[in-house]
Amino acid sequence: MLNRTKTPAIAIAALLLLYTLIGFLAVPALVRSQAIDYLRENHELALAIDKLRFNPYTLHVRAEGVRLDDAGGDRLLSWDALSVNMGWRSLWERALVFQSIALSGPFVHAELQADGALNLVEAFARGEAPQEDEPADEGEGVAIVVDEFVLDGGTVRFSDLARGFDRSFGPLALRLHDFSTRPGEPSELVALRIALGERGSLTVMGDVAVTPLAFDLDLHAEDIPLAIAQSYVPDTLAAEIADGALGFRLRAMQGAQTPLIALRGDASIAALAIEVADRDDPVLAWRELALRGIEFDLAPDRLAVAEVEIDGFDSVFRIHADGTTNVGLLLNAGQEDGETADEEDGAGAAQDSAEDGIGADADAMDVFPFSVGRVAISDSRLLFNDRQIRPAVSMHIQSLAGEITGISSVPGARVEAKLTGRVGDHGGADIDGHAVPFAEAHDLEADVAFSNVEMTEFSPYAGRFAGYEIAQGKLFLDLRYTLAGSRLEGQNRALFDQFELGDRVESEDATSLPVKFALSLLRDRHGRIDISLPVEGDIDAPGFRFGHLIGQVLLNTLTKIVTAPFSFIASVFGGGPDMEYAQFAAGSADLAAEEREKILPLVAALSERPLLILEIQGWTEREQDSEVLRQVRLADALAAVAAAGTPAEEVLRTAYDAQFGDGAADALRSELGAALEQASADAPDEAAPGSQGAEGGEAGEAELDRRLQDELQARLLAAQAVSDDELLALAFARGRAVMAALIDAGGPADRIFVRGGKIGGEGDGARARLILGAR
Repeated sequence: MLNRTKTPAIAIAALLLLYTLIGFLAVPALVRSQAIDYLRENHELALAIDKLRFNPYTLHVRAEGVRLDDAGGDRLLSWDALSVNMGWRSLWERALVFQSIALSGPFVHAELQADGALNLVEAFARGEAPQEDEPADEGEGVAIVVDEFVLDGGTVRFSDLARGFDRSFGPLALRLHDFSTRPGEPSELVALRIALGERGSLTVMGDVAVTPLAFDLDLHAEDIPLAIAQSYVPDTLAAEIADGALGFRLRAMQGAQTPLIALRGDASIAALAIEVADRDDPVLAWRELALRGIEFDLAPDRLAVAEVEIDGFDSVFRIHADGTTNVGLLLNAGQEDGETADEEDGAGAAQDSAEDGIGADADAMDVFPFSVGRVAISDSRLLFNDRQIRPAVSMHIQSLAGEITGISSVPGARVEAKLTGRVGDHGGADIDGHAVPFAEAHDLEADVAFSNVEMTEFSPYAGRFAGYEIAQGKLFLDLRYTLAGSRLEGQNRALFDQFELGDRVESEDATSLPVKFALSLLRDRHGRIDISLPVEGDIDAPGFRFGHLIGQVLLNTLTKIVTAPFSFIASVFGGGPDMEYAQFAAGSADLAAEEREKILPLVAALSERPLLILEIQGWTEREQDSEVLRQVRLADALAAVAAAGTPAEEVLRTAYDAQFGDGAADALRSELGAALEQASADAPDEAAPGSQGAEGGEAGEAELDRRLQDELQARLLAAQAVSDDELLALAFARGRAVMAALIDAGGPADRIFVRGGKIGGEGDGARARLILGAR
């Protein structure tokens, strides 16, 4: 019989043994079995546990080789080892207290399905009976306290079936001290670090309070590859992120005070490269973009960046041989076949005014409030490449540097830009202007100046559209534009220095305008062409295209110059368009003083335009000029007769006899007398000459002599023949008279020519025509 004093000790020992056996052996087996069965039966999940141990004295749990698969056999989560040390403090602290939790090698696969459902949620929701809505428990739940949590070697796989994204991130490491869900107790996040890509990493450190949620965290990212985000590039953009790495140092805060969430710090994107997808066609790149002084808030919303620095910015605009552009291909990705993006966006709708303050103003325009104090650009480049032209044309602005200030979403905020760069090897570019992007009406001014640009780079364009290569020349371009409302006005001044065309190029697209003649009219004696092209238009008008507007203005200007060269000369050197013709008196080659003055501006034009030549062609008008020449010739003949001593009353008779033979004048007098007598006989009732005695006879003789003089004059005049050679000689003399007047006034004799004369018809006039040409 046992001693009664030993009975309690034995019972206690038995209980301890039973507790030990149950704790070390039964609990792990029961938990393993129940967990496996529950997940299989209720959620169609397969749970596997290699080792599960429980220490009932230290309340330490260790699970090794745990894996959970979904119904299809794909792994949802797993870990190598999980150690949980609960301890006994939970009994008196009225909380679920964990002295330590250590998790090694965890893996989680989160899969976002096409319908937006998450696989983890779907997996554990499967098989659960729907719960009726119950009133929320207003009482406080059991608090959780973790003295130390350590996670090492973690991996997270995230798949987004809708976007075709599937990537694993890791290894992940986390160390957490003094975590608590009790109100007002913060947790110290010693370190969270996750590897992203081959070199990238994200580190988070700071304090977190769960109830209520508050945090003060330092976020540090290095070399996060932007290619990770390729799947989330919008379908409307055919953009491929070929390279680029994100880095930042930010402080993230949330507390009882507003704003709800705040970010402060700096960020950068290095080695960015964006191409047209599947074409190896670069569009945009830079060495580094740095954002300094970031201030981002939610509730109230605000984004402010003190400074943005862009170094090595490189933008490419390329026209391919088929007429497509790299930018167009990038922007047209989401459009149906046959659709194209607008070449130029129209003006946006006017924005309603709002109360002062960045938040109110931006809300009124449905724009997240933002501001950027300064954008600094250095060592950048803009490249234009046209492969439609053969050979291909490439032009670039390099060493681009400057700053843009005043960027803001506030209506009325004035954005100002000032940039300088180098064009080609020795040219320069200056860009200066301002814009008010969020004004109720458009407000923009821009001055763009290019200097010393090598024109031979444009030679392929000149060959295609002008029909000539460019032999040499420099371009200086000054563009000034204003946009007020929808009204665009621009002043374009182009100065071409020592510009010369080269060889002729056969091109179906070449203009039919006499290009060399136009350039000769424009080029001064210093070898410069200075031309202004004012433009204006309504950007809201249907079909408005800025490039087309400029081209049309240039074409119209050149057309006016070559079709009305004297009007152009008059606009530059004075005078009027009627200087194209010098008028002469009929039968004369003497240039009147007023006609001479009219053509004198051509002297200055020829002096200032050394490639111009002037040809002069005299004209005669057959009827008028012949009549005057006959009169002059008759006057000369009569003067010669008179000079021989012939009495005045006999000059015509003597000249007539000389013209038609001796006695011709007497015969004509007899003919006229007979005609008078016949006329008298046919009219007996009227007094005829010579029928009234002596007085009547004298009157008849006088009338006969008068008629004889008139007839002699008329027949002698008609007998003065004027040949075409004489008319052509007169026309040529008129041309020479104009040439002499211009040369005497200082015109270049080596570039003024006289063409052979021409005989014109009625209405052509007695004049000389001046014809401008080019060497």
